Amino acid sequence: MFDDLYSDPEVCQAILLDYYRTPRCSGVSDPTTHAAEACNPACGDVVKLSFQLTSESILQARTTGAGCAVSQASASLLMEQLQGKTLPEARRLLDQLDHLLHQSDGEFNLLEQLSALRMISQNPARVRCAAIALEAACAALPTPA
Repeated sequence: MFDDLYSDPEVCQAILLDYYRTPRCSGVSDPTTHAAEACNPACGDVVKLSFQLTSESILQARTTGAGCAVSQASASLLMEQLQGKTLPEARRLLDQLDHLLHQSDGEFNLLEQLSALRMISQNPARVRCAAIALEAACAALPTPA
């Protein structure tokens, strides 16, 4: 279940605004081994993700792009969470984020501050903005064999 902290809409909004105003993991990974871009033409959001991967883990996770606070904060939060994860851990985190955005119930213990996106799941028009980073990460990261 969600920690009580992430059930408070004001706390969630403050986290998203902080990550929008002061993005983490900005830029392009060096070197880039995997990358993907996703966009939402309806509102002009663009998220570009780049990763430096080893065979076992994500050494660097970086984001660039432009758009609304939700799309850019989501990308920043996600890159911060993915950096340092093994590929199986990253896949589990992405699965939990997808479930949070589209079903909003369940176990979300891997998401940490990404749980702030819980409030977005209540607004279908904004789910697409939050899901752009998820879409790009799923496209960029290799799938398990």
